Amino acid sequence: MSTSKEAADQSRKFGFKESREQYQQRKRQEKQLKWTERLSKEDLGKLRIELDSLKRARFLAPQQNERKCLVHRMIRDLEAAENKEPKEETPVVATMPSALDSDSDDDIFSGKGTLTNDEHKRLFIPRSVRKKPEEKKCEKTAQQLAGEAERELLAAVHDDDDLDSFLDSLR
Repeated sequence: MSTSKEAADQSRKFGFKESREQYQQRKRQEKQLKWTERLSKEDLGKLRIELDSLKRARFLAPQQNERKCLVHRMIRDLEAAENKEPKEETPVVATMPSALDSDSDDDIFSGKGTLTNDEHKRLFIPRSVRKKPEEKKCEKTAQQLAGEAERELLAAVHDDDDLDSFLDSLR
């Protein structure tokens, strides 16, 4: 920070103006210096532990997401500085659900009995939101009732020519 103040003081004192490219270059160098100082203070093991912790989290606040990206970048830069090739990060997948591991709730939904080919059935929907399958209603619609009444009337007319039975069927 003192270098930028000194450069600004010198430009005022001696009357020369810094070009835009020089200014941007100076700012980049200051950022790089600040970043390397920060990296030199960090421990690679602690950063890896923190990154693993952030990756396992179910929900991250925006600040935690930014921290996760920053830690990942710091690890990458530290490994590059040590001339090590970054280790391939392979996600750990549990093959058998463990009853002892209460932290891992991911195993609940990846069991063989719960997986289906249908995409919509694989999505987890809370019970409070999930629509229940509608049972067929026993009640008949007005149209169906009218059709049945008509059939009964026609059957009564054809079966019995008696006028009284026909009038009784209308009730």
